[in-house]
Amino acid sequence: MALALLLASCAAFETAAAVVNGRKIDEDEFRRQLDYLAADPRFAAEIPAGQQATEKKNLARQLLTFLIHQEVIDDYAEDRGISVTANELQARMDELIAGQGEEAFRAQLAESGATLADARSFITKQVLREKVAEAVVAEEVPEETLSEEYESRAAEFSQVHVAHILVPDEEQAQDILGRATPGNFGRLARQVSQDPGSAAQGGDLGTRGASDFVEPFRQATLDIPVGEIGGPVETQFGFHIVYVIERTAQPFNEVREQLLREVGQESFTKWLLERIRSADILVNPRYGALDERTGDVVERRSTAQEPEQIQLTP
Repeated sequence: MALALLLASCAAFETAAAVVNGRKIDEDEFRRQLDYLAADPRFAAEIPAGQQATEKKNLARQLLTFLIHQEVIDDYAEDRGISVTANELQARMDELIAGQGEEAFRAQLAESGATLADARSFITKQVLREKVAEAVVAEEVPEETLSEEYESRAAEFSQVHVAHILVPDEEQAQDILGRATPGNFGRLARQVSQDPGSAAQGGDLGTRGASDFVEPFRQATLDIPVGEIGGPVETQFGFHIVYVIERTAQPFNEVREQLLREVGQESFTKWLLERIRSADILVNPRYGALDERTGDVVERRSTAQEPEQIQLTP
């Protein structure tokens, strides 16, 4: 039985770099795309002397990971009718060639033995992945989630103009809080504040991002109403009386796309990993093994681990 299973596995990998849900990732095409990527002068320039073989193996695992992921992405794209148009592909190819230079691009193809069709196939996969990611994020990330993320990161999107008075003990801070007003705050700060950087300026810290401050001072700059004085706030420096002079925040609509990219990336990664874990995936042992925790093709550490790592349990 063991011999039969081994022979069946060898047959499955006869022309495949991996098999995903019964579909082969053609090994010849995989090798051409790998050679194409490795022939990029930027790749060679980043490799220390003597590390070319090792780095190419790393690149092979990264490429095969991408292609395995692409198989489950293709299933979703087909179900949703998502595709890459000729114009979208040509625009991305033009961008690639313009950035690299047509002569260098042609030289890379010639050196690697890859064809223009190989390059176009690889770029098509990249564009399709981006379009599927957008569709998945639109499904998985509701507007409410973005709003909650915006609120939780208010300091990141807020600019505050504040002044403070720093003293070493809470009793003194409470006394100052009872006497401080917007009109006398500067005078009190010059008299008693022990912050050498701001006391001479009446405690004025200027206008800066709320996230620049340490907690809980940071939160106080967001919670104290504009034009009012609050505290005491204890930090590692002592006790602060805080005067919020002005506060502005970037509107949600201005940062929504940023939030969508950041939250969406996490959501898409989670979605993709779930799909990978539910797929039947075999990796050609010469390239590595699938780590079902991360969905990545990794280096095989020992032959004893091979059966568990090659077969991804649904």
